[in-house]
Amino acid sequence: MLTSSFRVSSTQVPNTSIVPVTYQQPSNHTLAYPQHSSPSMGQHYAAPAPAPAGLESASVPPPTRPKIPYDQFTDHMTPQLINDNYTTEQLPGKIKDLWNSMTPADRGLWDQRYQEQMMEYEKAMDDWKRGQRRIASGGFAPVNR
Repeated sequence: MLTSSFRVSSTQVPNTSIVPVTYQQPSNHTLAYPQHSSPSMGQHYAAPAPAPAGLESASVPPPTRPKIPYDQFTDHMTPQLINDNYTTEQLPGKIKDLWNSMTPADRGLWDQRYQEQMMEYEKAMDDWKRGQRRIASGGFAPVNR
């Protein structure tokens, strides 16, 4: 015999026992859909295989791209200008004036630092992509350096 917790009542009784339920997506069950098609009725996709032992986790985020030289200069100067009692409304204009008044040699130092960071970022991104391919293939992909 089947029973149900659903009751039909002619009187409305407030239900004080309702507890909000939050949905948590299982961490190891993600759906992988093909890139150029949409799932149709009856079409099922398997979750990706777990990473083989010894390989990086699939949840490793990609490396962060470095900020452009002006944004790095802004991050560098903001605390100094706040200590010099500039208001938050005055900061953008003052930083722009300082940036525009820099000599090409001084600005070149910021550009050189950015180029070095970009080289490190590109190497880290290549390594990250290589690791993602290894995880996706479920095995080891030889590294050609």
